[in-house]
Amino acid sequence: MSGRTQVNFGMMEEANIALLGVVTKLDQITDDLYKQIMLDFGQDSNDPAVNNWDGAAKEYFDQRRRAWDQAEREMGDQLHAAARALGVANDNYKAAEDANRRIWAQA
Repeated sequence: MSGRTQVNFGMMEEANIALLGVVTKLDQITDDLYKQIMLDFGQDSNDPAVNNWDGAAKEYFDQRRRAWDQAEREMGDQLHAAARALGVANDNYKAAEDANRRIWAQA
């Protein structure tokens, strides 16, 4: 073991942005999927007057959608937490590097 740590700040920032992008993309994909399901079953999500889907099937779907939405929120929360942790780690590594540079500049 070398006792040395190497950090690529740019890659950490890119990973942070990518994690946040996953949350946005997940939201977009699930919203698009929901809209397509509504259209496929004869319900225009933009027009409440068009409502050809009701009864037990609709109730079941709505129940499953709530569970799906909750799971999506939890995944989003976890991805946001990971992105925040990555950002903090990146900031801490930068601060440590800056402090070490100042120490060596004084020597």
